[in-house]
Amino acid sequence: MYKDPTGHDTYYDKFGKQVNKTDKGDDAYMFMKNNSSAPTKMKDIEAVKKKGEENLQKAKDSKEKAAANKEYKIGDVSPSGKGIIVDKVKYTPGGKYPNDNPGTVYIIDTKEKPKPEFWSQFKGNTAEHWTTSGSENMVDVADAKRNGQSSWYGPASDFKVNGAAGNVAGFGGAMFLGLKDGTTVTQGHFTEINKEVIDAAKDGKTLPAGTYLGETRGTIGSSTGPHMHGQAKNVVPITRESMVDKMSNKNL
Repeated sequence: MYKDPTGHDTYYDKFGKQVNKTDKGDDAYMFMKNNSSAPTKMKDIEAVKKKGEENLQKAKDSKEKAAANKEYKIGDVSPSGKGIIVDKVKYTPGGKYPNDNPGTVYIIDTKEKPKPEFWSQFKGNTAEHWTTSGSENMVDVADAKRNGQSSWYGPASDFKVNGAAGNVAGFGGAMFLGLKDGTTVTQGHFTEINKEVIDAAKDGKTLPAGTYLGETRGTIGSSTGPHMHGQAKNVVPITRESMVDKMSNKNL
């Protein structure tokens, strides 16, 4: 029997990870260098590893989906781990928008610190699209799968909250941020919202620059995947960087 360079038979599990013979189990693959009678030749190791990576990603996606669908109670730590759930709102689609997904929006009490420079990290190519719908220009800002972004913070200067709720049609969790130039920016598809944002919408309090807004960790509202949707009236020019410029206080 041929051996690998270390002098041992080489085994890989179904995820493409090398394992000991005693650990191989029923799903393991065995490779023996230059042995044409082996179940799989050495040249196929990379193919199996690639398949293994795909299996790992599927397992990760399945775990994330299960976590997103889990129902949490008031008093629990929120799905993001960023706060304690103090209220929750069920979002039920009204049939007006396509791909309108039901879900739960958690209102959380959090100690997350403000990040005034948050929006300066985004460049044009991280905005998934920017289109026009009536009088409002819309952009889907970077999403969790592409760059891991699911936590969101306010603009780079103090701002008002002109409205915030967990059952906004087409959005689920959404908020309407009043910027210093008078523009109202709508942001939606939130699955967690900072209680401070909800309170500011009720009492008119001005929030500090970069206040933590919430999370977009699940698919809710008219959406095909987790992301933060933003839109604003009369924002020109219509470019991928317009929303980022607004939130970064550029060109105001």
